[in-house]
Amino acid sequence: MTPPYRLMKCISLKCLTFGVILFLAIQLCIYLFVSRTTGRYSFKFSHRVIFSPRETIEDFVGACHGYPLRLFLFDGQIFDSLKQTQSYLIDGSPLWRPGHVTTFGAFGDAVGSRDVHLIAKSLKLKLFENPVIQEATINETAIVTHLWLKRNQHAIHLVFLYKKRNVFWFSRTEISIIPEYLSGFDTQFINIFPFANFEGIIPNFDVEEVYLDGLSINIPSRLISYLLPRLIDSKFSPCNLSSAGEFYSRYGRDVSPRVHDLRSRVRSLLERASGLLADIDIPFWLSSGTCLGWYRQCDVIPYTTDVDIGIFYADLMAYFVRYGVGAELALKQNFEESGFVLEHIFGLVNDSYQMAFRDASGIKLDVFIFYEDYQSFWNGGTQYKTGGKFKYIFTPFELCWTELLDLWFRVPCDAEVYLSANYGLNWRAPVQTWDWKTDPPNVRPNGVWDKSMWPKVIRFFPT
Repeated sequence: MTPPYRLMKCISLKCLTFGVILFLAIQLCIYLFVSRTTGRYSFKFSHRVIFSPRETIEDFVGACHGYPLRLFLFDGQIFDSLKQTQSYLIDGSPLWRPGHVTTFGAFGDAVGSRDVHLIAKSLKLKLFENPVIQEATINETAIVTHLWLKRNQHAIHLVFLYKKRNVFWFSRTEISIIPEYLSGFDTQFINIFPFANFEGIIPNFDVEEVYLDGLSINIPSRLISYLLPRLIDSKFSPCNLSSAGEFYSRYGRDVSPRVHDLRSRVRSLLERASGLLADIDIPFWLSSGTCLGWYRQCDVIPYTTDVDIGIFYADLMAYFVRYGVGAELALKQNFEESGFVLEHIFGLVNDSYQMAFRDASGIKLDVFIFYEDYQSFWNGGTQYKTGGKFKYIFTPFELCWTELLDLWFRVPCDAEVYLSANYGLNWRAPVQTWDWKTDPPNVRPNGVWDKSMWPKVIRFFPT
């Protein structure tokens, strides 16, 4: 029989052991809860230091201090959270989520390549793994375009933006590094923001300091209302300078005063048209011959007599809905206030609509409306003498930004497909005689306007 004192001792030891285990379990639960909500934890396991996402971001931000690097948050998933919550206190923010790739931005003109290499070197000493620096050469000057960093369960992507007149330009990253370098990470950011997919431009912006989940950090000003929509629509497609050089080598380049004057007048017209359409929120792009000159020659076609732009029907209708029955008159007045005179309107708003204006310099502006039909886009044309209708069919295309005459415009991203449809496979060769009714490969007869409709679908101004 066990003596009573030994029995009591055994019970006491068991209670003590259970109490210690319970205490440790409670402490572990508290630790896990706190680390999940604040992102703060670091400990050593098998001689490896484990850092929390918060510590990783704080070390990165701290390493950038002391350099002329205007660092700001530029992360698609976090911006999306800000848009939804309208708050800088985000419960479960992606900023602290293990496996997240946090994107930052910096104004590249203020920092040199050497500074970025020094930052990467200092972060490597803080156990960041193999920083990857992507560089490019612009005008014979080496610039840094992207910096990739990772530590434990968190990665950081830094995008450098460079000033180009009234916009910022960013380069695409090398997609080839992503699968291996970011293995095991959440790469949804590739689909949310453009920085990993293509080069692009976005309008000028400034940054402001905010406290995001208790962290002092810069974010772009007017983020939700102004910058977010423009980031989604920022893909940049430059003209091909080498192809333009080959074109001029083969066909020569007219540098006469007449062409210089023409270029000046076209630029003035486009600048005013672009400004007024931006003011009334109607996106447009360079179409037809103007698009051809941009892509083939990086310039205006020297024998052109007009400027061509395209507008999607949905964008025009958004304007017409805003202004109601007086929308067409309001649009006419908008153009007149910018120095344009309306010459004619052909078609109906929902069928083959086109407008033609002329400015004081004598340059004509043709505005074509593009419609979506099954698996194609199309715009219409009307022969005013016969009422004949024509339809120009295109493979659906997306729009990119480009530069022409030191101005920024949208153009079809796959310009070669667009131009081949409109001008044939021989579009690289200049053609000065062109019949819009029969020469385009994508033109199709589309019926005839009934004569009773002519007063509505064939209108010349002033009336």
